[in-house]
Amino acid sequence: MKNYAAIILAAGYSSRMGDFKPLMDLDGKTPFRRCIDLFYNSGITDIIVITGYLNDRIKETMEGSIRLKNGIRMVVNNKYSEGMFSSIKAGVKELSKDTDAFFILPVDIPSVKEHTIEKMIESYEKIQDGILFPTFNEKKGHPTLISCSLVEEILTKNPEGGLREILNDHKDKWNYEAVADRGILLDMDTKDDFKVLYEHILRAP
Repeated sequence: MKNYAAIILAAGYSSRMGDFKPLMDLDGKTPFRRCIDLFYNSGITDIIVITGYLNDRIKETMEGSIRLKNGIRMVVNNKYSEGMFSSIKAGVKELSKDTDAFFILPVDIPSVKEHTIEKMIESYEKIQDGILFPTFNEKKGHPTLISCSLVEEILTKNPEGGLREILNDHKDKWNYEAVADRGILLDMDTKDDFKVLYEHILRAP
């Protein structure tokens, strides 16, 4: 079996939400906790959490956590004001050399199901070197599973379109996995998004 890692992006300002998204209450659990549990419960023990804005608040929630000792690492991106791609770089830089592929998931997409991660891994085992997107009703969602063959390119390039531009340069590597999981499409950028997401979690816990 290939070696997988997960990078959770939690460094942004949450400016459109008006509240700090990683630590909002989402039916008794924070989005931050939900994203960590998603990967951990799916068998991924190399989890890298990228923080930046209000890093101390996230650090407080992680201290004393048993799971912090089991492969979950917090990395501070001091360049978080430069945007999401700077956080992606900070996470990719921390990947172990024996990692074959890694998931990228923004913390504001916290309702992805464990069976989605498991199904993506199952499919990726049959892929030699590629990029795997989950889809719901033929729409691409998150997280993306990316081959470590792109690590050097991610670390050395600074395209205007960020990671999306790099992935677009490698469409020959694209693969898709259809999943029964609307959560791959639901983010929480605004208060209205949060209401939709909250209702989705209540209906499909």
